[in-house]
Amino acid sequence: MTERLYYDDAYRTSFDARVTDCAPDADTYLVRLDRSAFYPTSGGQPYDTGTLGGANILDVFVQNGDVFHRTDAPLSVGSEVHGEIDWPRRLRPAVRRQGRRQAGFRAGRRPYRGAGSGPRAPARAIKDKDKGGGVHTNDGHTGFF
Repeated sequence: MTERLYYDDAYRTSFDARVTDCAPDADTYLVRLDRSAFYPTSGGQPYDTGTLGGANILDVFVQNGDVFHRTDAPLSVGSEVHGEIDWPRRLRPAVRRQGRRQAGFRAGRRPYRGAGSGPRAPARAIKDKDKGGGVHTNDGHTGFF
């Protein structure tokens, strides 16, 4: 199983790892490492790009707990390689999300946080002080202000 370095340090831009597997896949190569700081596609966040041992990263994904790196060149199994993350590309989605949030606040919109999860709870939410001050909605969910 690949050690995922981005869980411990989301700002890491380079790392060293050992190649545990490299298999041809059409005109690319699937490389597995013992550790990786390349973030895979997940939850709407795009995968990281960059270089790995001189090869370009074309895709990063997780399969059965292992992180796979699709590269444009083969890497020798057992070799130590250096990975460099394309940092400006990793930051781009975060900057866009923040810009959308700020634009929403300027337009007078507030982010939706679920039924009864803030001072602007939906009209269908009813304050019930007898049950601990929570908000009980028609669909059975409970939230707190």
